[in-house]
Parts: sequence; structure tokens; C-alpha cells
Amino acid sequence: MSHAVAPTELADAAREYATDAYLLYAKDGSARVNHVRIALVDADGTVVCQGFGRGVQAPVGDEATLSILWPAERAEQFSLIADGTGSIDGELLSIRVSNAVLHRPAPDGGPSAC
Repeated sequence: MSHAVAPTELADAAREYATDAYLLYAKDGSARVNHVRIALVDADGTVVCQGFGRGVQAPVGDEATLSILWPAERAEQFSLIADGTGSIDGELLSIRVSNAVLHRPAPDGGPSAC
């Protein structure tokens, strides 16, 4: 079973992952989802990150809907997924997290129940 994570608890939950997170976004009018690895600077209900290129700046813009994924590092570990709205200020991207979840791994021996 998956577990909700309060935005104010996101920083603690993210510390459990050794890898950087992935920013997931779609360009306006496109059904294609793009992803880029990002380095987390700070998190406390708002995720502040850096390490993205110019290709992210235009599509993200202000008030874009974004997701952040911390992938599971082991088969039995949950993935951490956060959703929110983002804005860019210079080299920093701030994402105001609206909700987050620890998503359970797929069950052994069969497809997930999605």
C-alpha cells in the first residue's frame, strides 16, 4: 500500500534516497513527458533545486505543474513522488509541493494493480 507524505515532511522523506531526484514535466500542448535529473538544494514544503539546463526553463515557466520522482534504489523500497507548481528564478527552480506519496513497489511475480 502507498502512503501519503505531508509536504512539510518531504525533506525528511527525501533524505532516505541517495540519488538525486528527477523532474517530470510536459511542454504546453504536448502529451510527451520530459524528465531531467536535478540536484535538491532545500525542501520544506517547497522544493528548491538546481542543476537543470536551459531546455527546462522555457517549458516550465511560472506556475507550471510539475512532478518530482525519487526512484526506489532497491526492489523492496518505495519510490517517493511529489506534485506541485513551479517557478524559475535565475538558476533556481522552486516547486510548491501540493501532495506527495511513497509509492509501493510492484508485487512479486505479476503485474501491478494499476
